[in-house]
Amino acid sequence: MKKYSFTYILLLFTLLVACKEEGPAPWQSAALEKYHVTAIPGGAIIDYAIPKDKGILYIMAEYERNGKIFTEKSSVYNNLLTIEGFNTTQPVKAALYKVNEQEQRSEPLHIEFTPLESPISLAYKSIDLATAFGGINVSWENITQTTLGLRLMVEKEGKLETEEVYYSQLPTDLRAFRGYKDTLTQFALSIEDKWGNISDTIYYETTPFYETEIAKPFGDMRQVIPHDNKTSLYGEAYDLSKMWNGIIGPSNDAYISEAGDYGTSFTIDLKKVVKLSRMIMWPRMVPNRVHTFASHNPLEFEMWGTTKLDPQKLAIPEYWLDDFSAPEGTVIPEHTFKDDWTYIGWFEPERIDLQGASRSEILQRGFDGHHFDISIDVAPVRYIRIFIRRTAFASPPYQLMVGEWSFFGDDTVPQE
Repeated sequence: MKKYSFTYILLLFTLLVACKEEGPAPWQSAALEKYHVTAIPGGAIIDYAIPKDKGILYIMAEYERNGKIFTEKSSVYNNLLTIEGFNTTQPVKAALYKVNEQEQRSEPLHIEFTPLESPISLAYKSIDLATAFGGINVSWENITQTTLGLRLMVEKEGKLETEEVYYSQLPTDLRAFRGYKDTLTQFALSIEDKWGNISDTIYYETTPFYETEIAKPFGDMRQVIPHDNKTSLYGEAYDLSKMWNGIIGPSNDAYISEAGDYGTSFTIDLKKVVKLSRMIMWPRMVPNRVHTFASHNPLEFEMWGTTKLDPQKLAIPEYWLDDFSAPEGTVIPEHTFKDDWTYIGWFEPERIDLQGASRSEILQRGFDGHHFDISIDVAPVRYIRIFIRRTAFASPPYQLMVGEWSFFGDDTVPQE
């Protein structure tokens, strides 16, 4: 019996010893030394001498923001630590620690800094609003290029309802919020950041300008306008009329097959006078290929417009020459159509393919089309002459592919 009791006691003792875990030995480490604090918009950058203590894993800052405790960590091999997210210019306190591999902290280094005006506040003060076709245009500056969200709200039955949140990191940006009727509307805007800060609300009451999509089909004026490119690929299969047949997708493109003598210009008739607001151009797309910015899709083009054609000028071929696309040695007269037509603008698709966009994003841009705003200062037009200045394949271009082209604006303006 005693033998069994002794064995039981020995086993219990062994278990107790085994279960007892020894914690890490206390770590005595002095606070960080040789540091410098630089205030930045909404925070501070702390640079410090890399400590020489053995076993240090990282440097940590602990601070309070909006009533909550936050920490920031920086590798021991880095001598910089950034604290961000404050929407205040009042003094802020923080504690810096060295932290070892056992997650033990050193003595704290208490610092205090005064953040510069926050990114959200700077952006808020820079907001500019303007009445636009079908809505409003909002522009702002974001000098820190941090991610900011622009929240658009509209008053409905006395309450503000969120319509859209647009995110941007661009240093300057402009967003057109569209889809609204030409009736008096109360818009409201606020800015928010990734740290949960929200600006005050800006109210903007206005009546958006009337906007509609211009009805198709358009008229092909290439046989009328001297020196326009009159070629097509395979005849009707890729005729220019494919550009406005309302079908978006692969194998339904307009194709100018050769430059001829005077480049890749063409003229279209909207069939009514329109105060243009914007346009969408869809590139030629090829099944299972990223073709949005490839081949003979336009990358740069210019446009002129007029409300009517002068029959007398149609009888003067040299009047319609363009100095950019005319063959070398061609004599350009002093007075050309450019002196009489309205300049609509120079346009280039946003090159998201050069900004790190993924394959799927580039493909989606092809299906969404390239969107272009037209200056509100441009006078109403009916006929539009388009000069392709560069395609993905060449400049000056000798061929052209376009999937679809749509125009928007006010078609209730006086007709001539």
